[in-house]
Amino acid sequence: MKKLTRVICVVAFCLVAMMGMSNVSGAEEVQYTDNVILAMIDNFSAGGTAIASSSIDASYAAYKVFDGLSCIQKTTPFSVWLGSPMPAWLGYNFSEAKCITKYTISPIYKACINYSPKSWTFEAWDDGTKTWVVLNTQEKVTNWEEGIKKEYTFSNSKFYKTYRINITANCGGTYVAVGELEMMETISSTISTQYQVTNLTASPGNKSVALKWDKITEAESYIIKYGTSADSLNQTRTTSASEYSNFVIDGLVNGTKYYFTVSSIVGGVEKEASNIVSATPSEVSDYDFEGNSAILEIVMTNGTIKEYSLTIDEVEDFLTWYDNRADGIGKSYYRILKKSNVKPFLSRKEYLSFDKIYSFEVKEYNE
Repeated sequence: MKKLTRVICVVAFCLVAMMGMSNVSGAEEVQYTDNVILAMIDNFSAGGTAIASSSIDASYAAYKVFDGLSCIQKTTPFSVWLGSPMPAWLGYNFSEAKCITKYTISPIYKACINYSPKSWTFEAWDDGTKTWVVLNTQEKVTNWEEGIKKEYTFSNSKFYKTYRINITANCGGTYVAVGELEMMETISSTISTQYQVTNLTASPGNKSVALKWDKITEAESYIIKYGTSADSLNQTRTTSASEYSNFVIDGLVNGTKYYFTVSSIVGGVEKEASNIVSATPSEVSDYDFEGNSAILEIVMTNGTIKEYSLTIDEVEDFLTWYDNRADGIGKSYYRILKKSNVKPFLSRKEYLSFDKIYSFEVKEYNE
């Protein structure tokens, strides 16, 4: 009877162990894309640019680690990157932002394997804060083998255009060397567009551009990135959650083309950026005025008539605001700075609500 009891216990233990193993094997495994860096034949390609702090000469340029050769093919001297003594860095600037969550490093040929990195950080360049963000740190890595790559994964939910490995120590030798560098995204992050801003449009004004986009219900705020090149959106503005159809960026230069993109902030995390749009601010008038001044007569919906003595530039600014507001862009009110009976006040400003204006007339004259 004791023997039977022992057998039953052993069977029960095995069943429990098998169930535990089944649960582990059934756990969802994180999946990654293939290397998202396109094979390069020089430092520039359609996908982006290879970058490095230095190379000892052109034979060991940065792009050699992105030349499409696998780590087992890195047996020739000129298919690797060799940099100057530490600290040294090597990276890639994507033409479109990526959410990198994995990278691999392969050493160079066996004769110089002691040039391999020993301590480094994997970093991303944040255009908004103008700083390198450390995503992964490795120290005292010495067990390199020819033809064997090392893989590293980490958590990251933000999209950046520039990534690098910043090497602070190597395993010995005069230089630091890398045979191959790959970067991957989590598959789910490449298709995670739940909170991506859509239908972004830009309308030019005088030294300004008005932006509007579809509302993200869960958004706590929005970040606007813009610049004079689609590859360098290095200026930022933060808006409230309510300004998705009502945000004007002013202080721009007329005649200069600007590019814009918007991303939402949900749960304190910046989500995938919208499409990129462009607009060129201009002082060229859409209105055929002959005088340099005018009386702007506005009839309000309650029948009140208001008159303002303005310059033609001020009239054009009012008309631009009115046209934009009619298209659902810009502020819901217009501010007029009164020029008479100011004292004893510092200034007198009247705010006209768009939906309270019934009609208006412009009476031109030369002053």
